[in-house]
Amino acid sequence: MKYFLLLLFVGLQISCTEIRIGDTIARKIAKSSTIGKGQNNLCLPFAYALHNKFEQARIKSKVVCYHWQHTTDNKNGDHAIVIFDDQGRTYVMDNQSFEPTWVKTSTELDIAQQFSGVFNQVIPYH
Repeated sequence: MKYFLLLLFVGLQISCTEIRIGDTIARKIAKSSTIGKGQNNLCLPFAYALHNKFEQARIKSKVVCYHWQHTTDNKNGDHAIVIFDDQGRTYVMDNQSFEPTWVKTSTELDIAQQFSGVFNQVIPYH
């Protein structure tokens, strides 16, 4: 019985390596309150403040600004997001999100499109 439980535990560890339980330091920083969180028209100040927090913690991140346009109703606007790396995964956070969003693509255009769900012109700030 003891060996069965040990094998079961080892098997669970191997098969569950992609499941993340709890918050990493990067996720805690992303979810913390900062300038403009939850407020309209403050996405850029939020993005820069969050990016600075990531820089202080030595977490790789980038602010990306883009123009979006809905093809069905012709609404459009500008938005700023923060793309950051957390243990090999890429996440996106904006001032209207309470949790970071895991994105599975690599280019800034693909990330902005996946995050916002619309076609965008992406203009990165360096």
